[in-house]
Amino acid sequence: MGDTATATRSRGANGKRYLEVENHLRRAINSGKYAPGERLPDERQLAVMLGVSRGTVRVALERLASVRKIERHQGRGTFVSRPDTEPSYLCAVAVGPTARQTMDVGTTIAQAELAAQRRGLRLAVRYAVDPEELAQVISQVGSSQMNAGGLVLGHTTSDALNPSVAASRIPWVMVGEFTEERRAAPMVDQVLPDWYTVIEAGTRRALERGSRSLALAVFGQQWVYSADCMSAFRTECEAAGIPRSAQDVVDLHAYRKQTPASPEQYHGFVVRAVLAALDRWISGERFPDHLIMPATTLATWFECLHARPAAAQLRKTPITAWAIEEQKPMLTPSIAPAPITWLLIPVLPQLEQALHRLFERREQDRTPTRDYVRAFRIEDSPPTEIG
Repeated sequence: MGDTATATRSRGANGKRYLEVENHLRRAINSGKYAPGERLPDERQLAVMLGVSRGTVRVALERLASVRKIERHQGRGTFVSRPDTEPSYLCAVAVGPTARQTMDVGTTIAQAELAAQRRGLRLAVRYAVDPEELAQVISQVGSSQMNAGGLVLGHTTSDALNPSVAASRIPWVMVGEFTEERRAAPMVDQVLPDWYTVIEAGTRRALERGSRSLALAVFGQQWVYSADCMSAFRTECEAAGIPRSAQDVVDLHAYRKQTPASPEQYHGFVVRAVLAALDRWISGERFPDHLIMPATTLATWFECLHARPAAAQLRKTPITAWAIEEQKPMLTPSIAPAPITWLLIPVLPQLEQALHRLFERREQDRTPTRDYVRAFRIEDSPPTEIG
């Protein structure tokens, strides 16, 4: 009660004297007169030194403590705060015009937060729509002393990423794929699923169950990771004696001349690509007996089949679908007339490997590398059509 009354009298009788004391102490700290970690004179000493009441000093110290300029410890005294220069954040930069709405990116961010917490870090998330913005975001993130490292999530080109990362003071790892036609030596560490192994296992499973006419759906036949998928698909088919005429590749990347600006527009592009494939099979009266596709297109696939009654026989054609394991509950159709074999790829092993690259790699081994993570599992789901 007495302390509060004293502080109140100081504010009233002395007007803004506590601001003068606050500014005086702030200047003394900034000039180095009181070094980080140094104990300040006590309230009584400061009051005598500055010719003010102890209540005025107390108010000034409270204000400095509220902005973490000083630290007050009962029974020990008041000390100048040490600057918090230890990095405490891991920054994830999601790239692409629809990154904020993309399920893959959202799932990866959630798992990245868990992986960061295991290392005592907090996760900060930024978004970059285009290459110019990506360079700006990486520059801003890389200049902050609070960031220990950065992850780039999603799809981009090396031309957009490499110069920005090269100028950054913190290490970076890309968790995702480069949208390029040729695979060059990496200029930034990259961690991604081994798409060849995943599609190899899925194709082999289909062939072992008797399939003899297969279709593989990919996003962008021209991109290097799609080339891995197609190579595994064709290698397994040819090893089983399946002719090229019975190996179909459907390109769902139907927006080469226009980048989708929203999930709705993206969905529209994929619908057109699927309908074009269905029309081709209908006109040739030749239908695949097994489909291998991204699980994110399952709902679109059944939607398009309802729009093409002439392709009704495909409603029960077995499907092999690859997906991020954590997304499966969101991607499983409530009613799926076809049996689905899931190729489930967990995100966490990729992120752990990425963080190993960021924080645990030997300094003498800093040549950028591309790490393929082969963690995945196969799960079968029977048809769930009602009636």
